[in-house]
Amino acid sequence: MKAVGWILSVCAAFVAHAARTQCAVSILSEWTVFRKKDLTPWNVLKSHVGGANVAAAFCRMQTVPIDMATYYDALPTRAYCGLFYFPEVRPTPCYEAFRAWNELAKLGTSVAVESSAKGVYAAAAKGAAGRAVLVCNVGEDPDAPVPSVSVDVHGIDETFRIYRMDGRHDKLSDCGAWRGGAVEIPPCGIVLALSGTTLGEVQTTSGKAKSLNGL
Repeated sequence: MKAVGWILSVCAAFVAHAARTQCAVSILSEWTVFRKKDLTPWNVLKSHVGGANVAAAFCRMQTVPIDMATYYDALPTRAYCGLFYFPEVRPTPCYEAFRAWNELAKLGTSVAVESSAKGVYAAAAKGAAGRAVLVCNVGEDPDAPVPSVSVDVHGIDETFRIYRMDGRHDKLSDCGAWRGGAVEIPPCGIVLALSGTTLGEVQTTSGKAKSLNGL
């Protein structure tokens, strides 16, 4: 109830601000990812497919007029939870999308990016601690196979560390140094490039979650 109350108060604050400024407020109160007919919805949410699409959504929302977006769901006991396996509460590949975006958010300043490839989304950030680039490959058609893509990033004159999450890497994995040029991204995969900073570690728990209301 506390979490629900907090969300309602935040929404109420946005509505009140809109009333004062006479501006429309755009809120995505519940959003998630359902793709690929060959996987059940619950498996998609937790898989690298869900993770790549969530990361792509983050990149897209950075450039459109959305005031607030709440992912559904992060409660481990819910079938709709894409971030944790239940009951061990172990982070899923989808969790890695949030982990990657957190690295950009920590830097604080968004950097303009351009991508002409269909189904490829990107975002970048800079700050006193370093620079970060996130690129996602989700394909153009949800029902068609997603091809591998080769991304060529220009204007890079420093060394980055490359981290990948895809069908072969269920968590962001250090895949070596990069100084710009072409990077291949497999189907439904993401690449996070960091300079001046390193990827933060995931905080884990050794306990098991309890079922809530039988869900």
